[in-house]
Amino acid sequence: DLDIARFVGEVAELPAVVEGDRVRCALGEVPVRRPGPGGPGSDRDGDAVVVLRPEQLVLSGAGAGGVVVETAYHGYDAVIRVELAAGARIPVRVPGGGTAPPRPGDSVAVGVTGVGLLYRR
Repeated sequence: DLDIARFVGEVAELPAVVEGDRVRCALGEVPVRRPGPGGPGSDRDGDAVVVLRPEQLVLSGAGAGGVVVETAYHGYDAVIRVELAAGARIPVRVPGGGTAPPRPGDSVAVGVTGVGLLYRR
């Protein structure tokens, strides 16, 4: 349930389109977990929402382009908010380790690691 996913913690919600075994959103083609027949994310084609956690989003040279609009430091890591070229704003967790995270105004590319959850609109 999408409301439970939101309650558990911060999420990136991206409008998506399901076409056969492919799910496309502003981050490109994303692997997703699909619940059983007729449930949210079933195999029907059409509009949906892909939900990803900030730790599933990574800065990557091969990802979707965007601009950092906010950086929040948490000591051991930071969460940056990226406005994608498609207009969506998403949270991306950036690990610490001596390298400063991108700052507002910096251009970045965002990719996906792991599997997202698919919900029907």
